[in-house]
Amino acid sequence: MKHLKKINACLVTINIIAGLVFIILHCINAEQFPKLLSYFATIFLPLVPVVFRKIFHLPISDALETAFLAFLIPAMVIGIDIDLYKCPWHYDKIVHCASGVLTAFVAKEILDHCYKDKNILFMLLFIIAFTALIAVAWEIYEFSYDQLFQGHMQTLISEGITDTMWDLISALIGGFAAAFCLMFAQKKSR
Repeated sequence: MKHLKKINACLVTINIIAGLVFIILHCINAEQFPKLLSYFATIFLPLVPVVFRKIFHLPISDALETAFLAFLIPAMVIGIDIDLYKCPWHYDKIVHCASGVLTAFVAKEILDHCYKDKNILFMLLFIIAFTALIAVAWEIYEFSYDQLFQGHMQTLISEGITDTMWDLISALIGGFAAAFCLMFAQKKSR
């Protein structure tokens, strides 16, 4: 586990440096680098696991922290800060698929801490349902943001419902794949 702590420290450093670089670029040319709030989020989001551990006293494994920190690079730095979500080859769907994998790992960690029975079928259904819930909650956030702030989160690639449905499908594909892998590993470790 010591190696994961080093990896996590590197991932935090990469995210923070990326955020700082974009803030500097914003100060140099705000028109070309306009997403100041996103750049600040890139700096502060890597600290979320520390907040959960220290303030809320929630146990977060080093492996889950690694998955979260690694997810921030394609989602925040590359997707939002560099603007790759606008590319024509569906980068958005790849990140939604990765979010499904990350959410499945969160669900598995919840099960490990709260569910002692270890019924594989229940665990599989819980992970898939949790992934679906988080994907739906994210789409509600995107819709609410667009409605309240005249944003364009749901129209980056395609219009409204089509984008939403493909986002949900992508997240569930990632969640299904991770759930089955996690349950196979769980069953094998018995």
